[in-house]
Amino acid sequence: MTQNSIQSTAAPWARFRFSVVGPLLSSPPERGELKSALESLADKTWIHPVTGRDVQFSAKTIESWLYRARHEREDPIGALRQAVRKDCGKISINAELAMYLTKQYDDYPHWSYQLHYGNLKALVEEIGGDGGAVLAAYRDPLGEAWQVLAALPIEKVRPTPYQRDLSEAHVKRLTKAFEDVGRFLDPVIAVRTPDGWYETPNGRHRTETMRQLGARSIVALVVPEPEMAFVDPSTMAWWLRFRRPA
Repeated sequence: MTQNSIQSTAAPWARFRFSVVGPLLSSPPERGELKSALESLADKTWIHPVTGRDVQFSAKTIESWLYRARHEREDPIGALRQAVRKDCGKISINAELAMYLTKQYDDYPHWSYQLHYGNLKALVEEIGGDGGAVLAAYRDPLGEAWQVLAALPIEKVRPTPYQRDLSEAHVKRLTKAFEDVGRFLDPVIAVRTPDGWYETPNGRHRTETMRQLGARSIVALVVPEPEMAFVDPSTMAWWLRFRRPA
């Protein structure tokens, strides 16, 4: 996006932002009710001021508009105009993440720019914030879905609750195999839960084996799709083969 294109859309964006937060300025919520008012606005679907598409905004984004307008009593609409960044038109993320963001925008065109950015940032940062380490992010060569190869803290990895009971005999066999090879060559599949756990539908025994061997982390393929946590491990290969990005 160039400076000219940003300047040409600045006015409609400013008017749109003011139309969203204007009622909160003219009739401020009662003490303690601002959060619910912002969440109510975030639940609404709006018409994008430039593209005309349906779009939603987070409560945090709307709150930032409210405070910008509130602090500029003389010209609240002007305060909501988008400032042109000095690095406008320059790519500030690496090529791999740019590809991911482009695909995400194609898959979810109704998302706002803030939601796109927030989702991308979460994908990159959540694992690190949980104490893990992102080793690589890549597109599966078969289904072209994005996934992350990461070293996860083993204490945060748990099996999905509907799996079969742990087999000590299986753990013993895996222990011998891992010790013979001297390395871990079979990453588990994991899905991150909202509370920071990583549930694996197919790695219960490998995780327990690594835990008993004293490992502090385990390598996993972290898959963004939450439905992966509900896939029967016996049908995992079929699911991975035929799954396509929604």
